[in-house]
Amino acid sequence: MRYIPLIILSLALLITPGAISAQVKTDTDKVGATRFIKIDENGALKADGMVVQQIAGKTFYTRIWWGEMFMRMTVRTNDKTVFTKKFGESITASEIKIGDVLSAEGTLVPGSDRVDIDAILVKNWSDQTGASAFSGNITETSPSAVLKISSGDLVVLNFDNSSVIKKGNLTIQPSALNLNDKILSASGVFDHASKKLTVSEMKVYQNMSLFVAQNYEGIYKGAGDGFITVSVGSTDYSVRYTDKTSILRANRSATLLSRFVTGDKVRFYGIKREAEQSVIDATIIRNLNL
Repeated sequence: MRYIPLIILSLALLITPGAISAQVKTDTDKVGATRFIKIDENGALKADGMVVQQIAGKTFYTRIWWGEMFMRMTVRTNDKTVFTKKFGESITASEIKIGDVLSAEGTLVPGSDRVDIDAILVKNWSDQTGASAFSGNITETSPSAVLKISSGDLVVLNFDNSSVIKKGNLTIQPSALNLNDKILSASGVFDHASKKLTVSEMKVYQNMSLFVAQNYEGIYKGAGDGFITVSVGSTDYSVRYTDKTSILRANRSATLLSRFVTGDKVRFYGIKREAEQSVIDATIIRNLNL
């Protein structure tokens, strides 16, 4: 395919000093766009680096800049035109704004003495967002949560009222995230420019083996209505009991909680609550000092 150089097309009259009129100038390099126009002998056209100056419905009045010089180009679109973001996700014409950087493919408009394009494809290089999902570990929680992914890159996590965070069977708030939490998946809208993910759904790893029935042993500290307090290591647990809970001596014969005294060694069997991890529902409470 033979491309006709811009100068040979005698378009010099369309290249204008930037000081002549009001203008919107965007640094195309920052969004990764180049600045070029290619037209073949059949009028097929490709252009990149067009900065939107005005919008009229689905028509975009743009300029390509070379230093302080620019060329005006009109991008005409219709219902068959395909619009995408920089990374290929579909958008609509209404999502394009003044100042955005576009590229377009199409054909020259017949009979026009300007560079008017009937576009079949328009890409908005300024829109660098897209649906994405990541996994990794939390390396910061304040002022924003930061996720370190497998590549070593850091992703800033943004949350709004629609964000859903699941940890095990629980729904938690962003404030409940901890350093080194393992994130199984975090999905939402990712801004490639700022490296920020607006989270729609996130799953945090939870060791569910913590919430199965098991034995605990600690020191009795007192009793309340329907519970006793037992210190296990550095944690005080509220050990809940019911009329079905077995209260036993060391020899496994039945006894009463009223015989327990502060400092007794207590062994109990039960399930830690996922939502209240300092609470254990016990089926057996055994005083090893009775």
